[in-house]
Amino acid sequence: MVGSQLSTEERKSHPDSRFYTWSSDLVNSIKAEKVQVFVNGLKGEVTASEPYATRIELGDAGVRAFPFFGPALEEEAVAIVAILGAAVSKVIK
Repeated sequence: MVGSQLSTEERKSHPDSRFYTWSSDLVNSIKAEKVQVFVNGLKGEVTASEPYATRIELGDAGVRAFPFFGPALEEEAVAIVAILGAAVSKVIK
C-alpha cells in the first residue's frame, strides 16, 4: 500500500509495521533483468534500483529494517513458480 493513501492517524496507529512508500519509487524500481532462457529453465535477476532499497530491506546503523523483497518472494513463491513454468512451456513448444 502506498503510504500517502493512509491518514496521519492511520500511519501512527497501524498495527502492521511494514514500511509504507510515499512515492512508489521503490516499488517501481523493482525490475526483472538479464533474463535468459535455457533448455532446462530460466535464469535472471530481480533488482530494486533505488539507492535506499538495501537500507530499507536490511536496515542500517541504528535504522530498523523493513524487509519487503524477501517476504514478497516467499509470499508469492507458488505464483512465481507457476509463471516461470508457463514461460518455460511456451519456449519449449
